[in-house]
Amino acid sequence: MAIFFKILQNNFSPLPYHFVCEQYLFNDPAHIKTQKPFDDVFTFLYLNDNDIFARLNIFVVHNQGFSPIRATFGGIESCLNECDLSAFL
Repeated sequence: MAIFFKILQNNFSPLPYHFVCEQYLFNDPAHIKTQKPFDDVFTFLYLNDNDIFARLNIFVVHNQGFSPIRATFGGIESCLNECDLSAFL
């Protein structure tokens, strides 16, 4: 099993990986596309083989990073233990 991180920029397509945690609508690529205004969106993934164990979306507006703009909570989804989540962040 290989653990690695992947960064996607402005990717609004369904992810080609299996998400093992509970997924939230606000972090879904199709929903992110509707959350304008932003200049860029970066999606950080914590992958183990083809499974996603954590996802973090950062919206860039005027060279500053933000949580998803039109979400009721931050852009982190994870089912990692505290140590691995800390390393991911």
